[in-house]
Amino acid sequence: MQYFVSIENTTYFYWQIELLIESFKMCGLEDKLVIGIAENNQPKFVAYSKNIVRHPHQFLHINQGEKHNYLPLNKPYAIVAALESGKLKSPFAVIHPDMVLRKPLEEPDVNITFQNDPNVALMDKIKPQLQEMAEAGKFDIKLLPSNIPLGATMIFKDVKKEFFSRVAARMGWYSTKYPEADWNLAKAAWLTTIYENLGTLKAKGMSLECRLIDNEFPANLIHYRYGLPPAFSKKYYKGAIRLDADPHEMLMAHNPTSATDFIQKVVQSYRAK
Repeated sequence: MQYFVSIENTTYFYWQIELLIESFKMCGLEDKLVIGIAENNQPKFVAYSKNIVRHPHQFLHINQGEKHNYLPLNKPYAIVAALESGKLKSPFAVIHPDMVLRKPLEEPDVNITFQNDPNVALMDKIKPQLQEMAEAGKFDIKLLPSNIPLGATMIFKDVKKEFFSRVAARMGWYSTKYPEADWNLAKAAWLTTIYENLGTLKAKGMSLECRLIDNEFPANLIHYRYGLPPAFSKKYYKGAIRLDADPHEMLMAHNPTSATDFIQKVVQSYRAK
């Protein structure tokens, strides 16, 4: 099984992708990781780049997110490009750069497997679009699940390229229609497309990730999206061209859980090379 991650060519993603690649090396799965990199011409702080410059399965692509003023659009766009070029094949997992791989994900037994996130509540937001599709005869809206708890990690098996093209188109539509929205438009696009295809595709949620604050949690991936309050947050480094503080050093400075302990092993492995 392959793994796909989308990043932008900026300093903010460099220090993250270095740790992700290192964790794949530790698992012996570096060749399974495909990285789509959206072009960005701003100056770079290249101190965090030794893994990405040597990584065999990466490709640059047009920054569709910047072009359309919605950066999450780069992910489905890059997935389509990777599928069309043959760089990416089914089955594959879509993961985030602010993760490290602790152990390989299992081969899926359904078309779409996703991280369970019970906090997702977008049904009211996407219901008008679902209602339009129901009126067009695509499905009976009464038979749809009331909520799909779609988290960050998604695994796809035997899902056609057109699915991801639909996600990209829908994401662009949502971002244009609701430019001031305070809800997750990208996730709304993924959810709407999953709902649209439930008649032909099977989906299920699982526990695949943990946070830095989780202890003794048998997750495949550690996701540091929420950081380690108040000591560490990836947001401290957003928008920086040069980094005044080393995010890897901040991760090494605090070790309260088994998740942080593993991340420190990844940092140590990275620094040893």
